[in-house]
Amino acid sequence: MLERTYKEKMLIATCILGIIGATPFTLYRLFNGYHLLAFLDTCLVVGLTSCLYCVLKTRKIEVPATIVSIVSLGVMVGIVHVKGPSNVYTIFPVIMATFCLLTARSAAIINIIAMFFLFPAFYGKLSSYEIIIIYTSIFVLSLFAYFFTLVTSQQQFELTRLAARDGLTGVWNRRTLDSDLKQLLLNYQSKPFYAALIIMDIDHFKSINDQHGHAIGDEILQKFAKLLSSFTGISDQVYRYGGEEFVLVTEGTCIKDAEILAETIRSRVENSQFLEGQKITISLGVAELKRDITSEQWLSSADEALYFAKNSGRNQYQMAKPFESKASLVLAAS
Repeated sequence: MLERTYKEKMLIATCILGIIGATPFTLYRLFNGYHLLAFLDTCLVVGLTSCLYCVLKTRKIEVPATIVSIVSLGVMVGIVHVKGPSNVYTIFPVIMATFCLLTARSAAIINIIAMFFLFPAFYGKLSSYEIIIIYTSIFVLSLFAYFFTLVTSQQQFELTRLAARDGLTGVWNRRTLDSDLKQLLLNYQSKPFYAALIIMDIDHFKSINDQHGHAIGDEILQKFAKLLSSFTGISDQVYRYGGEEFVLVTEGTCIKDAEILAETIRSRVENSQFLEGQKITISLGVAELKRDITSEQWLSSADEALYFAKNSGRNQYQMAKPFESKASLVLAAS
């Protein structure tokens, strides 16, 4: 449950609370002969239960959230039609819930449609003044919920963006790297494609910090991240792996092209003026995406190549050793 998104948690909580709240009314009305109302409540409980199961099983929320909103509003409108205008208050919390579950635009459209079908329940039973009061209240509530949803969504987007980025360099952070690698491997399993991972480390960075101070070290990291970002294509991403280590993941790049890219980056860094009066160099490890490899193994193979490059004199790249899956090792042994 902790790994689920905010929207998933909201939808799950709404379904559970709706089921708990509606079930007693369903049983009461059923045993007391209010069969039409019991049918409407049953539709609500069944709809909420189905959506809850779908979210828990698939983790998809867009369609279930829309169904929950439509069914809940539809049932509330039906209750007002059956029991009379005095029950219009039951719609107010559902209106708020739709804005919590859906985008502001989708929630507004669904609520407008619901208010259209609600009008016949008032016509001829309430005065024009009373109808205006009800619709004005609903409009003000919806307007507040609409703008609250917009502001909340924007804040959530900004928080998500900040949590996914490295605060110093602005590139993606390690948590995002782990998530993106897992997703990339899922896509690869569906339809294989070329991809390579390049991990790189600034040579003697601790000495630079000790000699020139951390402020200069941070400036070098920022310049290096900016240079790396200039090499990225549409499907390439740069991540700060930790400290002075960075990772470049390239999709649609074969191992030969990745090797050329690694050398190009190494050369550009060596010839760049990151620090006046002192040459800055990097070491790199390059690994190709292979079948039956996990994201941890892919990253580890590139990391091993990086350390081999550092132990071989630095300011160079090294290619990772070919990965052998367990299946291929079993076949070789047999």
